[in-house]
Amino acid sequence: MVAISPDGNSLATARNDGKVALWDITNPHHPTRQASLPRPDYDVHGLAFGPDGRTLATVSSDGGDGAVLWDTTNRSHPTRLATLDQSSTLDQSGKVTRVAFASDGRTLATAHTRDVVMLWDITDRSHPASLGTLPSPRDNPSPRDKKVYSLGFGPDGKTLATSGSGGTALWDTTDRSHPTRLATLTQSREGHALAFTADGLTLAYGNGDGAILWDLTERVRIVTHLVDRACSITGRGLDQGEWVRYAPGLPYRRTCPG
Repeated sequence: MVAISPDGNSLATARNDGKVALWDITNPHHPTRQASLPRPDYDVHGLAFGPDGRTLATVSSDGGDGAVLWDTTNRSHPTRLATLDQSSTLDQSGKVTRVAFASDGRTLATAHTRDVVMLWDITDRSHPASLGTLPSPRDNPSPRDKKVYSLGFGPDGKTLATSGSGGTALWDTTDRSHPTRLATLTQSREGHALAFTADGLTLAYGNGDGAILWDLTERVRIVTHLVDRACSITGRGLDQGEWVRYAPGLPYRRTCPG
C-alpha cells in the first residue's frame, strides 16, 4: 500500500507487518527514508494524504485503532494527531476498510465493514468530529455480510463514489450532515479501487475482471443544472418518477414552468 503527497515529494508505504514509512522522493531515482510511524504491528491496508500535504490517514481493521490521523509537517518526526472514534455511531465489530479526503481538506470519509460509510469534520485535526453516515439502501437497511471496498471524492469535493459488495453508487455530500444518493451505477459488481478524472466526468473502478469506465457527464449536468437540463432534454420537464431516478434524495420540483 502506498500514497504520494500532493506536492509529489513524499511517499508513504505500508508493509504487511504494519510498518509505515515516509520517503523523500524529490529525486525519484534515489529515494531516501525519512521516518517510520510509531504504531503496533498491525496490518495497515489503507493510506491517504490530505490535500494540505501534511496530514496522513492510516487504516487498520485487523487490530489496533482503525483510522488514525498523523501530522507529517516534519517528515522526520511525524506525530499522531487523533484516532477516529466510531464507538458512538457504529457497532465495535464494524472495522474501517478505507479512507478518502475531500478537496476542501476539512472532510474525511471512512468506509467500514457492514456496508457503512461515515463522514468526519477534520477542521480541527486533533479533534475530528463525526458528521454521520451515508443512508443505507432501503431494500437492505442493516446489511450484515456486506463491505465497502473503495471510496473516493470527486474533484468538486462534494461528489463521493463508493463501491462494495452492495454495488457502486454516487453521493452528494454538499450537506455533510445529510448526504443523499445521486445514482446507483451497479447493483452488484463491486470495485476494489476507484478514481475520478480531473474534470470529475469519468469514474474508473477496477476489480478482479479488469477496469470499468463510467461516463458521468449527463448525470453531473442533470444534477448540477437539474431544471434547465430537464427542460432541454424532455421538453416537458421531469415527472415524479423520473425525478426520483435522476435526483434521488432531492425534494421534487416542477420543471419547465408555463
